[in-house]
Amino acid sequence: MTVSISTIKDRFISGNFVLHCSVIELEQCGVTSAAKTYAGSGSITLDPQKGFKGSFVAAPMHLFTQLMVDLELVVGEIVPDSYFYRLRATAVDGTTWTNPKVGIRLQPGAAGTLVTFEPDFLATSRPAVDASRTAAAFVFLDTLPFPLTAATHTVQKGPSGEQAQWKRDGSRQRTARMDITYRECKEGTVHCEFTATFAEPAPPGFENRLLEALRFATAIPASWVMLEYNQSGQVHLALCPHRPPQNHLVDAPLCAREQPQDFFRLLETFYVHACGHTTGEEFSQLSTAIGPLFALKGLDMAAISLVIGVAIEALLKEEFSDLEDTDPELVADVRAVEKMIDSMTAIPVNTRNRMKGSIGGDEVDACTGQAGQIAENGPGNARRAGALEETAKYVGPWFPAGRPRTDAAAPAADLRCDDDGVQAGLPAHRVFRPIYGLRRATLAHCMVSPDG
Repeated sequence: MTVSISTIKDRFISGNFVLHCSVIELEQCGVTSAAKTYAGSGSITLDPQKGFKGSFVAAPMHLFTQLMVDLELVVGEIVPDSYFYRLRATAVDGTTWTNPKVGIRLQPGAAGTLVTFEPDFLATSRPAVDASRTAAAFVFLDTLPFPLTAATHTVQKGPSGEQAQWKRDGSRQRTARMDITYRECKEGTVHCEFTATFAEPAPPGFENRLLEALRFATAIPASWVMLEYNQSGQVHLALCPHRPPQNHLVDAPLCAREQPQDFFRLLETFYVHACGHTTGEEFSQLSTAIGPLFALKGLDMAAISLVIGVAIEALLKEEFSDLEDTDPELVADVRAVEKMIDSMTAIPVNTRNRMKGSIGGDEVDACTGQAGQIAENGPGNARRAGALEETAKYVGPWFPAGRPRTDAAAPAADLRCDDDGVQAGLPAHRVFRPIYGLRRATLAHCMVSPDG
């Protein structure tokens, strides 16, 4: 009998989940003919905190087989696909778990060869009970800064009798496209669950777009340990070891607990944006642009300055590339940004000049002039006109002292300025709010809201 998904979740989260497999098959990748294969019965231990470990005993082989495999690797070169194996494990309940690429270790012995492996995830699928349902459920071993607008009632027995308790541990919200449920569980292993059920079929890869939206709205690059999603009549389930999010220096775009309606609206708006700009497993260009900002902690100020500049430039290139006149690399209005830099009197003159030089080059039309041209084309484009004005306000004080380019030939000295100037112009612990402010301005003016 197939184990239910709820049972798998409970056992997996508690760290007490072992897949006893009637057969585990490993087939060599990247080889069209004469691919090596190993097979045998064994088990895979799935612990979200300690990782996944599997093993089985295969047929006997040469004592130095593993040594000969390792000697084929060349120092300084990428490990070839032929070094890895496709995993297919059939549990005793009939469920088949897969992973397209795992590394293995071989320990030959007299009775057989012990094959061990540590997959980075396991996935399976089964027919859905309700083929018309489209939904996704994530389990994180972290709690996310969601609004806590729903309460749970519990009854606890004590020396003085039963006591009723209410605690706010989740939220529920219906938006234009989905029903959202969030719940925090602090008994046993602390974790949270996020579920989104869609009223209409969602595009392929919608589960990845939801993860993007969660990361953007919470400013936490959380990674799920369990993902379940229904699409096209199939239930897809994936398990993964816990990868704690980096302890970074960024703020959420808004306070979810104080602005619950705005939080869910932002979450859905970003989801719609991501669905319209990418498909498959790859994240959208916006997520790619702001991703490095989650790794600012521990960097020196010159590196922080460069990362911030590249992120801002990527956002501007994505949103306003159609307004470029002379240089496709430039999307910000040089003149408007220079005025903003000149107004930063707390920064020394030399540092301000260096900041203006970092955005120099071919000038484009004034930001207000471009805004006026867009507004003349009709009320629908007036939103972008407002976004351009917001852009000048947010971008100016946050351009770095070095040229915001990923030019490997740029000398490191170009990224340096005096400490006082950097501290005044780039307070790293507040850096994400202007970035998000810029993005919220473009979302507000350039996209049709979920409510129409």
